[in-house]
Amino acid sequence: MPDQAASERAYVDGFFQRQLLLWEGYSEGVARDLGGVDAILYDASRSLSTVESDLFRRIGLRGRVDYHPTVGALRNQLERRSASKPEPPGSGGLAATEADVLELMGRRNELARQLGFDSYGHLALWSERLDFDRVVRYVTEVRDSVLVEASDLAAEESLTLGTWFEGLDRIAGPADDDVVGACARSWRPSWDSRSSLPS
Repeated sequence: MPDQAASERAYVDGFFQRQLLLWEGYSEGVARDLGGVDAILYDASRSLSTVESDLFRRIGLRGRVDYHPTVGALRNQLERRSASKPEPPGSGGLAATEADVLELMGRRNELARQLGFDSYGHLALWSERLDFDRVVRYVTEVRDSVLVEASDLAAEESLTLGTWFEGLDRIAGPADDDVVGACARSWRPSWDSRSSLPS
């Protein structure tokens, strides 16, 4: 069994190194390759998922998904795309980004299920010690408090928000206990009833 203190230290050091690389990249407008630090975090996460500390065990299990090599590669690809100059309309950049995001979400869900969770959302909530029902209620309350203002702002800016749920429909699980699906299904009636929304 690995030394718990060494695993915790490796994870914390790797986490802050990753944050530093991200913020340096953001400030310089370039994407950093995070593959090396993600590999360190993944190895540390694998060790942490078996330690006695409940906090670090939760961090370790989530890290086994967040820093998994396939997840890291997709996230790096998205980081590189977001750091580059915006692609001109019609160039396919938005479709490529959407495809990568959907693949990333699907891969996270698959890995979380392999660890015994219903979805990545469930793993994320568990790792943060958050209750599913309370989160859905809170998100719904926020939605209700800002929906009118958001839809009015969207109309002012001529934004097309009426199709926002199409992407969620593609990634949401059918079960009522899927975090994305539950929020999307609870929001859709309120959103769709706003006839002033552009479609």
